[in-house]
Amino acid sequence: MQSNFRFLTSRRPGLRGWQAVVGIGFSFAVTMMGTTLPTPLYPLYRASYGFGELTTTVVHAVYAVGVLAALLLFGHWSDQIGRIRMLQAGVLLSALSTPVFLIGEGTGWLLLGRLVSGLSAGIFTGTHAVVPRPPPTRGPS
Repeated sequence: MQSNFRFLTSRRPGLRGWQAVVGIGFSFAVTMMGTTLPTPLYPLYRASYGFGELTTTVVHAVYAVGVLAALLLFGHWSDQIGRIRMLQAGVLLSALSTPVFLIGEGTGWLLLGRLVSGLSAGIFTGTHAVVPRPPPTRGPS
């Protein structure tokens, strides 16, 4: 009996088997942790920038808007341009959000950082959630 998932063990360069699983899991965990790290700092931002509960809620919501926008707008791109390129875009956006949080001053910068961070999380979630399908079979084997 032939396996329909033979393409997963093809001779492509790069990691295979458990190494690939660990590498993908690690990249996902690091990026997702990076997108949520600023959350405990909100009380400090609130005290520093002087905003209230409503603004804190909006900051949380902007992250969710970024995630949803990435899933809806860019979710299908991994099939067209490749998963590696999409993951690279997610890492780039995650890296771009970090200096926004570090050097940005004011609520507008915080909102921008959360939006970019949400876009990164959405790209990573959408790209990592793709389960590879076996190629179509051509008649009886």
